[in-house]
Amino acid sequence: MTFPPDASADVSSWHAPAVFSPDCLLFAQAPVATIRWDDAGRVTAWNAAAERLFGHGEGDVLGEDIAFFLPAASGDAEALWREIAAAGAAGRKVVNATRDGRALTCQWHFAPLVDAAGAQAGAFTVVLDLTDQERLRGALARTQRMDAVSRIAGGVAHEYNNLLGVVLSYADFLRDSFAPGDPRRAEVAEITDAARRATELTTQLLSVAHKRLTARGPTDLRERVAFHGRLLERTLGERVALAVRLPDEPVVVDLDPAKLDQLLLNLVLNARDAMPDGGQITVSVEVAEGRARLVVADDGEGMAEDVRKRVFEPFFTTRTDGAETGLGLSTSYAIVVDAGGAIDVVSTPGAGATFTATLPLSASLLPAAEHLDEVTRVGFGERVLLVEDQAELRRATARVLERGGFNVVIARDGGEAIQKIDALGPAIDLVVTDVRMPCASGFDVERHAARVIPGRPVVLTSGYPERRGSERRADILWKPVRPRELLRAVAARLADAQAAPPTELVVLRASADPTGDEPACVLIVEDDDAMRGAMARVLAGAGCEVHVTPSISGALTLLRAGLEPARILCDLHLVDGTASDVLGWLEATRPDLRARFVLVTGGATGAEGDALLDGRVPVLAKPVTPGALLALVGGAPGASGERAVAGPRELIGQAVASLAVVFEPVIAVDGGGVFARRARVVCEHEAIPTLEALYTAAEVVGMELAVDRAVRVAVAEALRGRGDRAEPVIVDVRHRAVRDGSLAAADEPLRDLGGRVVFAMSGSAWAAGDTRFDAGCRALRARGHRLALTYAGEGWVGLARLGQLRPDLVLVADALTRGVDAAPLQVDLVATLVRAADRAGAAVVATAVATREEALALAAIGCDLVAGPAVSHLIEAPLTAKEPPCAS
Repeated sequence: MTFPPDASADVSSWHAPAVFSPDCLLFAQAPVATIRWDDAGRVTAWNAAAERLFGHGEGDVLGEDIAFFLPAASGDAEALWREIAAAGAAGRKVVNATRDGRALTCQWHFAPLVDAAGAQAGAFTVVLDLTDQERLRGALARTQRMDAVSRIAGGVAHEYNNLLGVVLSYADFLRDSFAPGDPRRAEVAEITDAARRATELTTQLLSVAHKRLTARGPTDLRERVAFHGRLLERTLGERVALAVRLPDEPVVVDLDPAKLDQLLLNLVLNARDAMPDGGQITVSVEVAEGRARLVVADDGEGMAEDVRKRVFEPFFTTRTDGAETGLGLSTSYAIVVDAGGAIDVVSTPGAGATFTATLPLSASLLPAAEHLDEVTRVGFGERVLLVEDQAELRRATARVLERGGFNVVIARDGGEAIQKIDALGPAIDLVVTDVRMPCASGFDVERHAARVIPGRPVVLTSGYPERRGSERRADILWKPVRPRELLRAVAARLADAQAAPPTELVVLRASADPTGDEPACVLIVEDDDAMRGAMARVLAGAGCEVHVTPSISGALTLLRAGLEPARILCDLHLVDGTASDVLGWLEATRPDLRARFVLVTGGATGAEGDALLDGRVPVLAKPVTPGALLALVGGAPGASGERAVAGPRELIGQAVASLAVVFEPVIAVDGGGVFARRARVVCEHEAIPTLEALYTAAEVVGMELAVDRAVRVAVAEALRGRGDRAEPVIVDVRHRAVRDGSLAAADEPLRDLGGRVVFAMSGSAWAAGDTRFDAGCRALRARGHRLALTYAGEGWVGLARLGQLRPDLVLVADALTRGVDAAPLQVDLVATLVRAADRAGAAVVATAVATREEALALAAIGCDLVAGPAVSHLIEAPLTAKEPPCAS
């Protein structure tokens, strides 16, 4: 074999230096394999590193050409030699064969040599072993592919878990609708069992995808092997037989079930791969010397001693087709060692292999088995904010909570949850939130709730943990969450919160009312129009001089112009900066006003917000109650004026005095006449504009309101004043009457008006009803009153009990009637409600109807009655009686 004709074209000035002489010390002791060739391409010199790399002594290779170093089926050696020469010093990657038949991936660097006369004198090559580097590069590529696949698998499993949660919830609802002893309950139990098995499969998938946290606890090794034995039989194929040998008693170990499943799966699949022509795998569970043993034996090819010693090394594999990563057995080793056990293998070539994982027995008892008992009521009307972005799961979870006795408020993502926390404030008793959502995560919602409604518990649910935050949380409920599991968690968290000492809802407390001649001056820096206006009206009504601005630049303009406010009430996030900018300007320019700065926030976030909340400034938490606002200004530095500022109790009394009962007509769709009137309470006070806000304010200051009884008095007087001509009146019953067992007395002073009053209760009250609730309903019916279900469709509240208690009316939730004429999904939902009400013999009332188009659409769906703003334009003027309720 000769060199290519142009091999030395660019190196005509090269000579054969002495360093490449076989007798040269540098050549002989070079750390890399170096080979000298003559002009015919035959080996003339060979150093010690080359002998170590290829396994051949110098006597074996002298006079051989490059074909000597190639595998038998390598192809044209002369063509390869030309490619090596053409690559030159840049190198050419070549697969070589060693003396013992191993394949090596090497990089050949080539340089031609000429003598002093310019004649071709041969060449030398430096050979670098890239075998380990290539193997690691391949392993990295396979790991990256696995990571990509695991991300997809994790996402799919997460969504699948949401769907399984819906299946499990509605399976429980369906089961509970059948009487005990009904054979259909057993059929539903099969659905539940299949969904539970699917849950375990997704748990494995999430574990493989590195998306599931370790949840170590007492696990029955025998039960896990028995369960997966049935699944593995289908996985192994027809040529592999599986034998499972289990003890009679449970074998309990402390290990995450998902990790235990992964250990078993890895060992069994490794045994299958060792039997390409088929065979038998035996899986045994036994107890020996006080420890549990999981034994997986096969009758496959077995392994040599050098392979057996390395079998648990990461990335080690005997497969050469790239089908394996070499991580299965190393992962099994890590699982067992992490659990305090040991794993070993016994094998000889041709005699199969036996893997034995030894685990310490658990001192704990197995958790009690789940029974298919009816979901019992654990709540008493507590308001729960449910935050879930998956619509089907949101509806199912809302129904679970309502059946458990809770009043549910729904938020469709983290951003909406934060808004509802700001709006409802202390009226929320507990928050149930998913972790991974649009706009804001469950952790963001939790932090916001801690600032706005401190002391209110938060229950987190998740399909798989996020990269940040969840690793520190051991109290997350993992989806799919069974109904009983969710209710137990909610009840336990509420019990813990009620046992804890009460938390102040307002951070800042002020002194007594100021005295002096001049009214206090207040600067409000707030970019929300509604909040800014409400705060200004409360303060102006109390006699304060109020200046408002939506921006930092506006606030600084007023302060530079000489404004001397007694209080500066500043929101955290504004259109042109943050409250830190205002505070910084005060500290640098007007330190005398620094003490008058108050941060008003619904939940500060970020480094700046956290710094301000760490005690640098006083904080007034949103939602701001009028009493807290007035108490704050009452203690303002520089405030004066000999005047009486209305305290919170006086303000609530003013709001109560402004209450009025308005009778809203309910029209029969078929005839167009008034079927009934609905008594609605309106609050006309500018500081407390809604009845809900009034109740919340009263609860904060510890006042008891008698609005409910006052409404009944107004209804009684209106009905008696109109004689027998009056249509029936729908009167709402607050959830408290259900909670304290006073439902039976809810008709006082309406007892002599039986047949002319319809008592309406929320769906959560119907769903949470116990024997007291049922007895109260029977008492009202016995006096001639009728019953109605309100807010139907909001989480499908109370529908499960329609067939039992059979209300006379079903009032559709406002959210389903708004814009129904242009929303096909809402049409379907209302149609479902209509069918359910028809089966229960109840008439359907569509509430909050704002346009004629909505009324026509709802009539077409099958609603019997229509109520709302649009109704007054279709009939005679509604009943105008307005009676102010009273408070005590």
